Amino acid sequence: MPARKYTEEQRERFFEVMDRGGTVRAAAAAAGVHPDAGYRWVRQAGMAHDRPAPRAYSQQDKDAFFRLLAERGNVSAVARKLGFVRVTCYKWANQAGIFTGKNVDAKREEFARLRASGLTRARAAAQVGVDARSALDWDRGVRVFSGAGSIRTGGSFGIAASRYWPP
Repeated sequence: MPARKYTEEQRERFFEVMDRGGTVRAAAAAAGVHPDAGYRWVRQAGMAHDRPAPRAYSQQDKDAFFRLLAERGNVSAVARKLGFVRVTCYKWANQAGIFTGKNVDAKREEFARLRASGLTRARAAAQVGVDARSALDWDRGVRVFSGAGSIRTGGSFGIAASRYWPP
């Protein structure tokens, strides 16, 4: 039988923190054990560690959000002020037709026009008001969606796809 990885003192410390209302992760950190060990100990002890129910927002909450959003115009600031979950507030704004992301299509098109007319990347970027990295990405045909990822949409200005994008 393999030796025990954690001492009995660590296990006792873990359950002391849990008894005071701590989370499994907080108790594991306090006891100096891996959270997986904490979850295993909780299961073995037959303790429940269910997640709390998600917050339910009333129509008055939504109304207060949209009222304050009309004044401030910043979803994150309004969510913080009201103590609401930011992602939920962005969802409400999007469902109401309020889109808060940047639309750079016009800048991208102007950049492409300037590059096609022979301007260097640096001069075209400066003229449209974008940073050098965006200009490089646009030249390579990279598009970023909601800050979560990017996709190559086709080469521009004779750049070989295999040079910049893995096959």
